[in-house]
Amino acid sequence: MNNSSDFGYGKLLEKLQKQEKSGELYRELVEPSREVYFSGPLKPPFAKDEFARRQPELQAWAAFWRRRLPPGSYSLEPLWEIEEKTIRYMGRQSLPGRVILREARMVLRMLGMEAKADWFQEAYCRIREELPSLKEWFFARQHLIYAQQFYPALLAVGKYLLTHPGEKYLREYEIPGIDTKFLEHHGRLFRELYNALYPERGVENAAQLHKQLAIRPLPTANICVRILDADVSCCGLREFFLSPQMLDRLKLPLRRVFIVENKMNVYTFPAVKDSLLLGGAGYDILEAATAASWLPDCPEVWYWGDLDSHGFAILSQLRDRIPQLRSLLMDRSTIRAAAAMAVPDTGDCAAIPKNLSVEEKSAWQLLRQQKWRIEQERLDKSLVGRALSAAALE
Repeated sequence: MNNSSDFGYGKLLEKLQKQEKSGELYRELVEPSREVYFSGPLKPPFAKDEFARRQPELQAWAAFWRRRLPPGSYSLEPLWEIEEKTIRYMGRQSLPGRVILREARMVLRMLGMEAKADWFQEAYCRIREELPSLKEWFFARQHLIYAQQFYPALLAVGKYLLTHPGEKYLREYEIPGIDTKFLEHHGRLFRELYNALYPERGVENAAQLHKQLAIRPLPTANICVRILDADVSCCGLREFFLSPQMLDRLKLPLRRVFIVENKMNVYTFPAVKDSLLLGGAGYDILEAATAASWLPDCPEVWYWGDLDSHGFAILSQLRDRIPQLRSLLMDRSTIRAAAAMAVPDTGDCAAIPKNLSVEEKSAWQLLRQQKWRIEQERLDKSLVGRALSAAALE
């Protein structure tokens, strides 16, 4: 009977740990509202009719609670108070009847969390004085803030946001004591802090936050560019990557542009005179088409995508931006020629895209009927060559 959990101490700790996790303890720590924070009944570990037979165990249980210290503690300062009760059994006996923890700090000491209690009190007092609008958010999120060491940085970040930093890159934020990667590594808390400061402008994700704060996006070179004409190069290069913003500044003496959905096809596409090829990763190519202001004025623009719901959706959306856009290898004859390469299409084919030609709609309907998708990478190179010949594009 020397295990403290046998005396009911383990169950008491479990109950108090739940209160610590809920945050209730910490609010009481800084905004006390009760004369006694916790009071709970104590019961001997066995029934009254066993008291006489197990008197040494009963006295050990009573001594443990009267010591008012957890097992192994050599502190001189008791952690709890005991309220005695008198029972009638073979005369009158006095036994511990209730355990009392008057203050929230006593509970945190019992849980071995006095250091966190000190941290919380200091943080709360500074937030209340310097950024009071963050107080309730701090109560709600203090466990995550503590775990990710977001305090005291949150004070500097919050004050900086209140100055309306203006259009900058995120790493340009000049926040005292904050390194350039800090906000990137604490994106979730950064977003929540902003919402606490500006609840009327609440954002749900990083993209919305960056828009609200006018944070400039770092250009990503995700568009693969290949010059298909062997007699033309750009600074000695014929293959390179550009961001959509940089693509807008690309000026080459070429009259024809091919757009492909997948990057691999950029490298396998045949050489074509007077032509440029752009390749993106699926829907990323739409951003490039929007950024490249010269594309709608290009005499010829062709798109070749996967034979599936997404490929035709991209084709339709590109045509919104480039009205003269024509498709390559996105017809029924290509589907029949590559039928052996088809796999089941689990995409959403419920609604036909709006900007398709009659021939393209017919191809889309065939794919839907067969529930097929054919990736453009799977098409035989001879099909590409024949399609270019048929369109007099070699």
